[in-house]
Amino acid sequence: MLADTDKLGRARQRHWTPIEREWRLITGSTADEAAFAPFYALKQITVETVDVA
Repeated sequence: MLADTDKLGRARQRHWTPIEREWRLITGSTADEAAFAPFYALKQITVETVDVA
């Protein structure tokens, strides 16, 4: 899943759905570490950050 850092940390996204298998979150490296915590807590998610120019 590709998500803008502004989308991280929101309580509910009505367009998001649970993904029942392993997946990767790709987002900007400027997000606060606390925003990544819920994703790091789940074993089926790999978090990848990229520098945004």
